[in-house]
Parts: sequence; C-alpha cells; structure tokens
Amino acid sequence: MKIIDQIDRKYFKFAVDKVGKDTDTDIQARCIICGDSERDERQMRLHLYVKPQYDTSICHCFNCGWKGNMFQFLKETNTTLYEEYIKEKRESSFNNMKKKKEKNEYNIDIRVESYTRSNSRDNKVQPLCKTDKLPEEVFFLPEEFQVASSCPEASEYLKKRKIESEGFFFSKRWIKLNGKDIPVKNCIIIPLWVNERERVVFGFQARSIESKFFYTYIPGENSGFKVWNWFGIDRTKPTFIFESVFDALSSGLPRDCICAALGSDLIEERASELSKPIYCFDNQRSDYTSKIKSLELLKKGKKVFVWPTDIKEKDANEFIQNNHTNQEMAKIILSNIEEGMNGIMRLKLMK
Repeated sequence: MKIIDQIDRKYFKFAVDKVGKDTDTDIQARCIICGDSERDERQMRLHLYVKPQYDTSICHCFNCGWKGNMFQFLKETNTTLYEEYIKEKRESSFNNMKKKKEKNEYNIDIRVESYTRSNSRDNKVQPLCKTDKLPEEVFFLPEEFQVASSCPEASEYLKKRKIESEGFFFSKRWIKLNGKDIPVKNCIIIPLWVNERERVVFGFQARSIESKFFYTYIPGENSGFKVWNWFGIDRTKPTFIFESVFDALSSGLPRDCICAALGSDLIEERASELSKPIYCFDNQRSDYTSKIKSLELLKKGKKVFVWPTDIKEKDANEFIQNNHTNQEMAKIILSNIEEGMNGIMRLKLMK
C-alpha cells in the first residue's frame, strides 16, 4: 500500500492550524487557503492524501477546490517552510542515491563493456528473444557498404569518438536503393540487424563523418521499429533506452541490455514489450528537451536516468571522450536511476 511521504506529512502538519483525521493515506485539516473552516471549526476540508496511481502526495481543499503537491502548497502558503522543505527533500534524495551506489539493484555485470559481443562464440549478434511483431520488410545490407575497419577515414572518426569499429560500415558515395537515391556519402553506416550472420537488416542509419548530418533508412512498413539493437537485447532484463547508438555504446552496459531510439522516442508498442525499460536521455542540465521528456516519463511512473549535477558533459559519448571510462559511465547510470517524486524533485531543482 502506498502511504504519505513522511516529509510531506511533517511539513503539512507544520503548515496547517488544526489537524483532524490522520491515517497513513489521508490527513484532514482546516483549510488555510480559503478560510472556510474558520466559521466552523468542525469542518476540515483540506486533505493531504495519496492514491496508488499517484506519484506523490496531493493537497486538495474540497471547499475552495485548490489542488497541488506539497511543493506548490508550501510555496503558496509559507515560504519559510517551503525553503526548509526543499532542503530536507534534497537531503533525502541524496541519501537514497548513496544507498543505490552501495547496491547495484539491477545486478548488471559492468565489467563487460557495451561493445563486447558476448552472446555468441563468433561475435555475431543473434536475436535473443521473439517479439509479438516483426518488421514486414527486410533486405540484405547493400554491398556498396564497406566494413568500417577497412576504411582509414571511418576508423579514425570512430577512434576519436572512442567507439570500436567492429559492427560498423562505411559508404564513400551515394547509393541507389529501391530506385531511390540515398544520401550516404562519407557516412558511417549503422545496420539495424534482424540477423547479422546473414547480413539481413530492416533498415540502417547513416552518420556523416564531416558534419552532424544523419539519415535513417527504414521502409515505411517498418516505421514502428526505429530502434537500434532491437533483436540483440534480452527483454527479460532491464533495458536501457538511449537516444543515440554512440551513447548506448559509451554506457559501459552489456550489449544485451542497451538499445537506441535513433533520436526519436521509442513508441509505446515497442516499450510495452520490455519488462524493465529505463530511459537514458542526454544530460538534463544542458538539454531542455531531455529534461521535459524525462519529467513526462517520471510522471507516468517510468524509470529514468537523471544526470548528477556535477557532470558537465552533454551525453555519454562526450563523457568517455573526456578521458573517462565506460565502466565509470555505467556506475553513474546505475546509481542515478529514478522514478516518481524523487526523480521529479531532482529535475525541478536542477539548475
């Protein structure tokens, strides 16, 4: 049973004049906003309560209709208590973070770096699980794409990004596919494998080595599968969903636990097939869109990686480029996975 947060309970009682019914899920008090109960002390229409579907406790006056969380309630009624409340909530959040650092609750072996192919002897990623739905259109990876390690310009680019070249390809010119000109000149090619052994894909992403140009080729029939490594993850394990492939590969997390939504949002149909989805966006401190998306997911009860405020890098790949290791990145991620009010509070306090 979900109960009222103890800090919320304490500051609610500090703020109001008189408390009536007091249970684990509902506290009743005289309303200090509309003053209705001042005319009849027996009436206590202001409630602090929680329900199973709520992320946090809610204050609601059933006379004047005012409704909000404890942050909003104290900010409007008592600024002194509001400051003390924020300080105590922040300390509580940091204490929870310390506990997470002491215990890897996801039981993930981060000694295996993200690019290590550990799920078959010949280093070829094979589907680890069946999905309820498969891509309708599959095809062979175009022969014009060369293995990245055989192309000096591609190898050098990936080396600068601290990414292993294995599994990547390179295109030196535009290609024609299904009668269409595809703008992939001087691009790293990231295959979206169905079966790597047979070179069967359902699409690919091209990333220019000369600019920030990206091009994703996915037949329209496969539009619901805009995700890298979908057939390489074990959906019974926690799955960490990144925005880009380079960030996923920089995370230090095992290959069968990571995927990338290729700059967009993982659609609900795919997310619902994951037993434990965890969203890992760019640093919310430097990316406003990431912060908004993270807040929306936390409000829906999803798990989100919230970046610590002392990290300046904008994403996981930039972090390892600045002389950090993949294992350091993995530890940071695993120690800062939040859900519900703790995550919302950390993001709202982020400057």
